[in-house]
Amino acid sequence: MAYNTAAYKKPSNVLTKYGMTHDGKVYPVLGETYSIKGELKALGAVFSRGIGWFFVDKTMADKCGRPYCELPVSEIVSSTGPNKFDFIYEEEIKAMIEPFQPKLERVIVGSADSDYVGEIGQEIEVDVDIKKVFAFNGRYGESYMFLMEDEDGNIFMWNTKSRNVDDYPEETRWTVRGKVKEHKEYSGVKQTVLTYCKMN
Repeated sequence: MAYNTAAYKKPSNVLTKYGMTHDGKVYPVLGETYSIKGELKALGAVFSRGIGWFFVDKTMADKCGRPYCELPVSEIVSSTGPNKFDFIYEEEIKAMIEPFQPKLERVIVGSADSDYVGEIGQEIEVDVDIKKVFAFNGRYGESYMFLMEDEDGNIFMWNTKSRNVDDYPEETRWTVRGKVKEHKEYSGVKQTVLTYCKMN
């Protein structure tokens, strides 16, 4: 199993830091956690970029009322020296959690009619309704994914760290100006992925 070689440069022992035992387990909270991070912290959850918000105490994981999975500590840490342990690579831990994650629901009305818009690299302007906003704790901190639909039923997706979800509520209409990053298909629905967006 791979381990994080950068750990050799750090004196930290994640077992001590997070109150884990090598033969114990941790309980990552599944789904969107950004909006409840204060509640999770108050219940004793801790945050790591690879795992996200997680509990060491199963009783508290049950109490939080959110879905969670179970990971053996021995599978997510590796020894980096005498009495020193660090997490294995973040991507490997995320891959362990991913099969348990709830799938994003298809909530877009008329999504079967969606088609690609614009050419890759083209700057476009389109009026859209925000249909769903997802908040994530990712590798580089908090980010948001906007799923939007124009009047022709075409679906647009935009990932950003620069927007506050409260400023752009669902079921509101905006004029979006951005560059077409790619065209992709998700669950049979054609999506135009935008970047460098401005919303007015």
